[in-house]
Amino acid sequence: MKKGAVALWLGCVVSRLLPAQAPVTPRCPPDPLPPRIAGTAPVYLPCQLDTEVTVAPGSVEIQYPRLLEQTGVEGLARVQVIVMASGAVDSASVTVTGSMHPGFNAASRAAVLGAAFTPGQRNGRAVASLVTIDFEFALGEALRSAAAAESARALARRSDTTAMAQVVALRRLAAILGGRVVRVYPSNAEWDSVRHRPVGGCGPYRVYVSPPAVVGPPLSRDLAAQIRGLADSLAGDASVPGAVRAAGWCLARVAGSR
Repeated sequence: MKKGAVALWLGCVVSRLLPAQAPVTPRCPPDPLPPRIAGTAPVYLPCQLDTEVTVAPGSVEIQYPRLLEQTGVEGLARVQVIVMASGAVDSASVTVTGSMHPGFNAASRAAVLGAAFTPGQRNGRAVASLVTIDFEFALGEALRSAAAAESARALARRSDTTAMAQVVALRRLAAILGGRVVRVYPSNAEWDSVRHRPVGGCGPYRVYVSPPAVVGPPLSRDLAAQIRGLADSLAGDASVPGAVRAAGWCLARVAGSR
């Protein structure tokens, strides 16, 4: 899929999955969600956690539905799930909340049921929390390379561009490092100057069902360290927009795990 077509397609995905409305700055409610089953533990939102849920990338197994692949059908499916304090998936909570084609639903749901999670934490203890995972079914994913990483790094460092462009570049760096499973950092995030982290969390996970191709020489061994340095610098800079600080903070955690 060519770059222009990718941008247009992603715009269509967002417009079809979400109602038309003005951008809303994410706010974090003070209380967790009530438990799905009365008498069990409450469920926390990502923004209420001190440490968000993580998913082991290698544990997410999913295949493009053969008929949809053969007919060139692309689209996005969003799944929400409760990850319990033990790290296990609450299987009854797995819900496809939006999909561009019903043929994507079964594969997406099965992938979440089979994935391995590390639970979120609040006040030093593991808690049940809500996780959102988007599955992107697209043929001919963008390429991963050292050149692509350098281009994204250069754009993320530019102070004379828009905050949205910088956040997109930081998302791109996360995809280059993470490959198939990445986070989609919000472009309208606010920075919490008290907790020193994004107000609304690091955004949903995204799983590329057709993983981005890697071309050219292998990525350098110190690439993650270089990206971590850039991300830490942005997260610590009070002069940059809140969304850029937030995306930098989230990216630093991805780079630090490599």
